[in-house]
Amino acid sequence: MARIAVETYHELSHAFGEEKARLIVKAIEDIEDLATKKDLLELKVDLIKWNVGTMVAMTGIFGLMLKLFG
Repeated sequence: MARIAVETYHELSHAFGEEKARLIVKAIEDIEDLATKKDLLELKVDLIKWNVGTMVAMTGIFGLMLKLFG
């Protein structure tokens, strides 16, 4: 365990007991996998790009269908 995790474990074990402290520290270590604001912003940009691209493609398909069948 990292130093911070060990210190956190010792503090929590006094308050909650060893088993609960171990579970809390494990949950804290797993939090590192969460998305940051930068990750969410990049995702938002990617979604906007895909939506715009899809709209352009659908507009082209609709125009082609109007030309062929209209």
